[in-house]
Amino acid sequence: MQRSIILAGLMALTAGPTLAGEVEDLMKQGQGSLNRFDYRGAISAYDQALEVDPDNAMTLNSRCWARALWNNELREAQRDCDRSLYLKPYNAATLNTRGFLDYRQGNFKASIDDYTKSIKLNWQNASSYYMRGQAYLKVGDTMHAKFDFMKANELDPAIKVKYSKYSIPWPPISL
Repeated sequence: MQRSIILAGLMALTAGPTLAGEVEDLMKQGQGSLNRFDYRGAISAYDQALEVDPDNAMTLNSRCWARALWNNELREAQRDCDRSLYLKPYNAATLNTRGFLDYRQGNFKASIDDYTKSIKLNWQNASSYYMRGQAYLKVGDTMHAKFDFMKANELDPAIKVKYSKYSIPWPPISL
């Protein structure tokens, strides 16, 4: 009896790194697909990674991000982001992703809230400022939007190019 418990424990220990490596490989595959704007391919890779490790907050966030970029399967994306934040409540990257998802769904006040939380955790993320600025514009708050666009540009002058690829261009306001 005791020998079988020890063997089961050893098997669990040796399986861990293999499973982690498999998830890592699938995450890289998903990121590669995202870089090619192959959202279905990315989601498929993240689906496979979640079959291996269903409670991987990073993978859930990545799948949410892919769906939000694709602007499709947004209910599923919401579940992914919410689950990721349940598992890791103070994760700036996931708050950033959910802010983008909120924006895509037209929930601009929720988007501002998520980006504000993300910025409190990581004030150096230009994307959070850029997208919060976009959300501020949507609710008519030009003053806060201008500040966020200036901060985003200060942190990352290439931010304009990044988001134009997602059909979210630099705003037509003078800073």
